Amino acid sequence: MEARRSVGLNWAQVLSAGTKIRQYEIIRELGRGGMGCVFLARDTRLGRRVAMKFLTTQEPEVARRFLVEARATARCNHENIVVIHEVDTHEGLAYMVLEYLEGATLAQAVLGRTLSAGQAAQLMVPVVRALARAHDDGIVHRDLKPDNIFISDTGTIKVLDFGIAKVFATERDEEAPFRAPAAASLLSLPAGTLPYMAPEQLLTDVDPRTDIWAVGTILHELLAGAHPFLGLDPDEIVRRLLDLDEPMPALPESAMAAIVARCLSKRRADRYPTARSLLADLEALVPRRGARPLGEDESPFRGLDAFHERDAERFFGRTAEVAAMLARLERHPIAGLVGPSGVGKSSFVHAGLIPSLKDSAELWETRAVRPGRRPLVSLARLVLELETPADLALRDTRPVAPPPSRRGDAASTDEPRLLARMSVEPGYLGARLRERAGRKGCRILIFVDQL
Repeated sequence: MEARRSVGLNWAQVLSAGTKIRQYEIIRELGRGGMGCVFLARDTRLGRRVAMKFLTTQEPEVARRFLVEARATARCNHENIVVIHEVDTHEGLAYMVLEYLEGATLAQAVLGRTLSAGQAAQLMVPVVRALARAHDDGIVHRDLKPDNIFISDTGTIKVLDFGIAKVFATERDEEAPFRAPAAASLLSLPAGTLPYMAPEQLLTDVDPRTDIWAVGTILHELLAGAHPFLGLDPDEIVRRLLDLDEPMPALPESAMAAIVARCLSKRRADRYPTARSLLADLEALVPRRGARPLGEDESPFRGLDAFHERDAERFFGRTAEVAAMLARLERHPIAGLVGPSGVGKSSFVHAGLIPSLKDSAELWETRAVRPGRRPLVSLARLVLELETPADLALRDTRPVAPPPSRRGDAASTDEPRLLARMSVEPGYLGARLRERAGRKGCRILIFVDQL
């Protein structure tokens, strides 16, 4: 006990910016919990940034779980599972080196919002693919929750934290030395996060269908905007979980609601038998852009011509970049697309990004504008395209002196008045766009081309 307290008091002195551990140099702390902390570090040998997760307690059970996490993560090699590079110790502190991800957890990015079935499917399909891979290797995650799902700035979704993963029996025995310590690491008390635990997990009896329950809970939360047990205390949650005859709260009837209901069957025999069977149903709900068949003599390439929205079905090769931009727009209201002239920036937006937005379950309205020699005039004309003259007359009742007129400035009698107001109220354009979005129940994308 004294050794554990000593480590807990002194680890911050051992780990600080500039500390060098083998080829890794600590840059700064990223976060901490009761038993560990995570640092951003630089791999000086390979010239990359990594995340270093340190165990700051010496409790034997926690140390075993830490080893289980390292082994389980290393064993599951999949694009939607965080990559682990190595495990070692420094000054008595166990640590693992993981790939460094920039972005946000699912909890930070979308929880609290009500998503459509298509949006929820897009987010959870990569998660279920990761679970299918782990289950194929005989590993149950046991702690899947929004905080353990990461959406990177590149649009990739990663499953994190296999700290309490359990290895279940499979036909393969080549990992028997791994299976023993994993099983030995289980506590007599249930391991996991209560709001996302399946009924059988309370009795420490888990299998892959336990993770399927967690997927169902997260899907319900994404679709309803709230957890099915929101507002209940832990005792009441346990009571409801163990009452197998009391059904879980239901969503309005739909194909996705049927999927969630099956995932949240309290009797696990009634759930999806495997993650792959769940994956097949979820993938069917992911919005897809319908491709127009090309004519017999029609080329799929446009040569040096730019792509337009009508060319979306023949625009290919930038799927990852489109996904990355979609993910960035979810978290930031403005994004820049930079590159040399002629590489296809406008085509990327018109034929890649905009069709993907419109194919999502959300309603999007998009407008493109080129600043030209007088950017405010271009923006004023954009507003005039969106608003009716009656709307503008009702709103622009304050007397505003118009700027000195120049030939070609005004496309209508409303334009000078609108231009004058935008000149003295920088937030006016945003206010009008937000009002329109609210009135139409949509989101609006303004593409400023040739900025």
